[in-house]
Amino acid sequence: MIRRSISPIIFACAWVVGCGDVAAPPSPSVEIESVKLLACPDPDIGRTCEFDHVKSPEYLADALKGDYQAQRNISYAHTSGVSWIVARPVQGCGWRMVIMVSRPAGATYDDAGMYRIQCGDLSPADLEQSKRLAQIIYRQIHGADLPALPPIPA
Repeated sequence: MIRRSISPIIFACAWVVGCGDVAAPPSPSVEIESVKLLACPDPDIGRTCEFDHVKSPEYLADALKGDYQAQRNISYAHTSGVSWIVARPVQGCGWRMVIMVSRPAGATYDDAGMYRIQCGDLSPADLEQSKRLAQIIYRQIHGADLPALPPIPA
């Protein structure tokens, strides 16, 4: 009986520093992830799935070298909604954030629209994870901190 009443107290103290000051819960880690591909449908009309299986690793490598179009392809793939790609909205938004602060002057306005689509409906926690991911990606590519992000269009 006593053992049952003490266990919740010990468990509660695990989240408390010195059983006095409450510690913040650990934040989820975030890292650059490749596009997760599933088996291709049969038939693979237009061989689109097969193409994604071949090109996705190349796109990621090129995106991490700063290739604008490869970054757009990786960002879109994470949120495309096709049946052979696992949706990862935090990854898609994080890449889109990098695109928004580093895109070339001749870039299309489509990027701002995709920024709204890919980031606008994320929860505050997912948006924060996307920002942390964008910082990791940007630092890896440019060796500097992520510049201030533009507001997400309404």
